[in-house]
Amino acid sequence: MGGGGFSTSGYSINHLDIAPSYAGILLGITNSFATIPGMVGSLVAKSLTHRNTVGEWQIVFYIAATINLFGAVFFAVFSSGEVQDWALDGYHLHRN
Repeated sequence: MGGGGFSTSGYSINHLDIAPSYAGILLGITNSFATIPGMVGSLVAKSLTHRNTVGEWQIVFYIAATINLFGAVFFAVFSSGEVQDWALDGYHLHRN
């Protein structure tokens, strides 16, 4: 969780890199999908902590850390900062 601040300079700004004209729409879509783990996570934590022991909570935090690490590695390997072809059309093209 300490590295969560890096997300702003990573995936959040990436919407502007890949589709400047559609960055707001993309951010809305991705944030909608990003709320799903927040809703499901509490249900998973509840199901894993029946006796509310330290060991059960360690499992919950290990799962969260694994998901965060996987997401960071996946983004580092597969992300791109190039403007996408579908984001370039005559109407929304940025001109000075």
